[in-house]
Amino acid sequence: MKLLKLLLLSLLFAPTALAQTFSIGNTSLTLSDGTNSVSTQIYYPANTTGTNVSVAAGTFPVVIFGHGFSIAYSSYSQVWETLVPEGFIVVLPTTQSGLSPNHAQFGVDLNTAAYGMQNQNTLSGSLFEGKVAPFTAIGGHSMGGGAAFLAAAANTTLTCMFTFAAAETNPSAIAAAANINIPNLVISGTEDCVAPTNTHQIPMYNATASSCKVYYEIEGASHCQFTNGNATNCYLGEGFSCFGWGPFISLSEQHSMVNNAILPWLRFWLKNECVQWSAFNNYIANANGFIYQSPDLSCGYDISDLDNDGIVAMCDNCPDTANPLQEDSDQNGIGDVCEACLADISVVADISAGQSTDYSATNSIVVQNHIFPNGSSQMQAGNFIQLENTFWAESASFFEAVIAPCSNKTAAFSQIPAMDLAITKVYPNPFSNNLFVENLSPEASVIRLTSITGQLVFQQSINSEEANSSWNINVDCPQSVLLLTIFKANGEIIMKKLLVHLP
Repeated sequence: MKLLKLLLLSLLFAPTALAQTFSIGNTSLTLSDGTNSVSTQIYYPANTTGTNVSVAAGTFPVVIFGHGFSIAYSSYSQVWETLVPEGFIVVLPTTQSGLSPNHAQFGVDLNTAAYGMQNQNTLSGSLFEGKVAPFTAIGGHSMGGGAAFLAAAANTTLTCMFTFAAAETNPSAIAAAANINIPNLVISGTEDCVAPTNTHQIPMYNATASSCKVYYEIEGASHCQFTNGNATNCYLGEGFSCFGWGPFISLSEQHSMVNNAILPWLRFWLKNECVQWSAFNNYIANANGFIYQSPDLSCGYDISDLDNDGIVAMCDNCPDTANPLQEDSDQNGIGDVCEACLADISVVADISAGQSTDYSATNSIVVQNHIFPNGSSQMQAGNFIQLENTFWAESASFFEAVIAPCSNKTAAFSQIPAMDLAITKVYPNPFSNNLFVENLSPEASVIRLTSITGQLVFQQSINSEEANSSWNINVDCPQSVLLLTIFKANGEIIMKKLLVHLP
């Protein structure tokens, strides 16, 4: 169970190396979802700065960002200048920029940009063909923030959202929040007199249905300083409305406070960088200059540090033993300190008929061409136990395999009914698509593959007259651990085996 837990964590939340910094490419593009079209300005990771230059190697998640009322998309250069070098594609719709914007349509436009950008990934000849990762965040400032709430309430394909000083809209963004179930980071400022927190962002945060939500209010932050400072109409409106408000922090301070929150937020949710979640939580819980609210800041993830090595449990490749450098020589996701006994696997015990019914080896046991006698048998090994062309006496009661990964770890026990495991061989393991099973029991009726969480991946009836079978299995998931189970017709389990699927 210990090894399984470690493997699953490593597959789902493998810490990444130091992120590459990209140059910024840009292009103007009309995106479509098949029904609606929207003009956009797109900034993306590139190897050289320029217009319509090639996208850098790799695939990149998408951030859709909506502008504020009477504020041009170009007033948010700090957004793409921060996110694109970190490996995000930033898409800014240029619609609804007049003095009578349609809020509902702007929400539709934001979603059109989200759908349309994903479509670019498979569009032959597109600049973004094969470059768009299937993860999208939606966000915006002021009116664009309210429109992001309208969009998120109507779009189940989004990964997460964030907003800057979101303003109430018509139809109501506050009402729409009740239909939002994705992670939501609501950023506001204490000195926002244009869209005050108590009538705009706080009601939106409170109404958000998702339990994974964070309200982040920056002390001294103003409404218009969520732009790059070049937003004349915004500052004019703020100047008339904000007499008596302040003092305000500087533009650079406000941008820094914003980036401290959105960078780890987006890198975790859109790029699966596990360590960014602990960075976000540590910042929100311990830094100064803001107030925050959250029903569950961890969003249900384990951010404890059981071994006090500075790596939280959900990211640690050996959570019970301190290893701050996370050394992993064989790159299997399990820290070297948890695999100390794997350094030497030279001891292999070959067992032939006639030996004792109990066997042990420091490292590994390979059982070949062996018939186990009546009664029960036990094996114990430090690394693995492998059975080849091995059978059981008809009245053997059970076989007990004890695999102790390392001398300082608790042994894991499994009891397998006799006559079954010995005569069935499943390979290869790990596998990609083709899976072979030899020496099936005549009683075998169904083969099933499930994820560790119980989700059905593959199921097939078995012809009991066939001793050998093979399947081409398309597993629609990344590298993962699967449980293979073979059943009798009455539902009784004949065999269970853990398999590693490689994409």
